Amino acid sequence: TRLRHSQLYHTRTMISSFKSAFVLGLFSLIALSNAENNDCALNNICFSLDQSGSIVSPGLYPNIREFTVDAAKEFDDRTKDSYFSAVGFASGVKLIQAPTQSLSTFNTAVNTVSPLNGGTNIFRGLRGCYQQLKTKPMTDRVLILVTDGFGGQPINYCNFIKSKGILLVTVGIGTSIN
Repeated sequence: TRLRHSQLYHTRTMISSFKSAFVLGLFSLIALSNAENNDCALNNICFSLDQSGSIVSPGLYPNIREFTVDAAKEFDDRTKDSYFSAVGFASGVKLIQAPTQSLSTFNTAVNTVSPLNGGTNIFRGLRGCYQQLKTKPMTDRVLILVTDGFGGQPINYCNFIKSKGILLVTVGIGTSIN
């Protein structure tokens, strides 16, 4: 079923009020995880964006775009020389933007990409971001998974990503998060 305008507005409002708290919370997590060396720079961030039918059909993908662009700006305002990248996933995966230090290049790529549509294969989204993050291995790397739910069996791959020193953060989008 299609979401009514008021539901989309409510979702967008929740995302807008959530993004600053999300970014500040993420900085706190990194500060805690790096407490011994007092280093909490975030300088390699990849967004893995759900583009499956359950996101695209009810019109939630514009909210994911908005969240991603706004979160990247928040990170960019608080860090220096950060790399931003993004992949989209559904049944498959596609590169939206390879690591770039240009926020405007990143924003343009996120805002102009056509969603894939199809099933939800989170493993492919995680693997796609890992491929981007590993191009700069000597950085503080964060993978932000933006999705409405579980697809596939990504637990082992999540553990692999964490074993590589990459902070993995999941953001739930929509009204039926599972």
